[in-house]
Amino acid sequence: TGSDNNLAAAVAGSAGVDAGPSATADTENSSTTTAKIKDGVAGRTIDLSTRGTGAFRIAAEHTAAFNSYVRTLAGGLLAGSGATVDNTVASTVEAAVGDHVTILAKDVDIDAINHVSKDWLYEWDDNESQWVILTNIKGTTGGLIRAGGGAESNTAISLTTVISIGDQALLEVL
Repeated sequence: TGSDNNLAAAVAGSAGVDAGPSATADTENSSTTTAKIKDGVAGRTIDLSTRGTGAFRIAAEHTAAFNSYVRTLAGGLLAGSGATVDNTVASTVEAAVGDHVTILAKDVDIDAINHVSKDWLYEWDDNESQWVILTNIKGTTGGLIRAGGGAESNTAISLTTVISIGDQALLEVL
């Protein structure tokens, strides 16, 4: 079992004749979680049917939790702001039985599970005297000429989740 929890935050502000702050908040998660019985030897048997519950279980599980937020503020004669949020998750989870493994059991359970979580962010609002949902990107501009602002939020998720049984492996439920 594995987990990652990433949070990126950026705050930028500027003021003057020509004000234009920009801010970027990025998270990156790259992980591999593996639960495996490695390659066996021909003729050797793992017999669980006479021990304990007799159950055989392999479980590989990973959770990638991430979030990010950006705040920008610009004020001046000519004002504008920009914000970028990038989140990248690449997770590989594998539950495996190697080559030439022989297992005898009363029950066989093999799990490979990949989770991705991007929960809401909260902030305390003094005016409301309560917790409120925090937006991921917030930009404010003020001035004689306001150019506005640009905002971009990108999330890329790549999950590889595999259960593999090797060559000449035998899993037998008795």
